[in-house]
Amino acid sequence: MTRALVNLIDNAYDAVNGVGDGKILLKVKTYENELWLGVSDNGKGISPKEQVEIWKAGFSTKSHPGMGLAFVRQVAEGHGASVEIDSKLGHGTIIWIKLAEGSVSI
Repeated sequence: MTRALVNLIDNAYDAVNGVGDGKILLKVKTYENELWLGVSDNGKGISPKEQVEIWKAGFSTKSHPGMGLAFVRQVAEGHGASVEIDSKLGHGTIIWIKLAEGSVSI
């Protein structure tokens, strides 16, 4: 799970690289029996079309092979978790990993 979070942080860094007031936030929330781990940025955001494609192995908006988000989803699902994205062009992105309580140690 740690590597999945590092991938999300790396992606957020790429999104804010060159943004004058770039910010990356790590968020933790609890809802009933779930722990939500989030990585957010105020980068360029991800288009709705790309939001469908980003989970596919090999897809990338950058100039290298895209394995990051496919890997994140695979790891999360391997721990019984789910992954959710909220992104708006020009406003940034947050990706949540939603874990059932006690399902993983970080």
